[in-house]
Amino acid sequence: MLFRLGSRMNTIPKPQDQKAVIALLKENDLPFKDLDFNRYKFRLKMESDESIAVCAVEEFGKYGLLRSLSVRKGFQGKGIGKSLCEEVLCCCRNE
Repeated sequence: MLFRLGSRMNTIPKPQDQKAVIALLKENDLPFKDLDFNRYKFRLKMESDESIAVCAVEEFGKYGLLRSLSVRKGFQGKGIGKSLCEEVLCCCRNE
């Protein structure tokens, strides 16, 4: 899904957040070795200080490509991924 990027998504600069993103992707057998934390923008969903879901957007100039959406296995099937994806798309749209 390619869409125009707004300015409301943030990158994840902290090493502990980068580790959480990689762990969520690994847990669901998704690719993670090519992640560029300087180029992608991420949104983490937290519960009790635990990362339970992540969505990434790869930037192509003023456009973005929805990249990685992953939900921790114990939290799947509860609509978390859908709501996170909608939140990311909302943040990325030009207003």
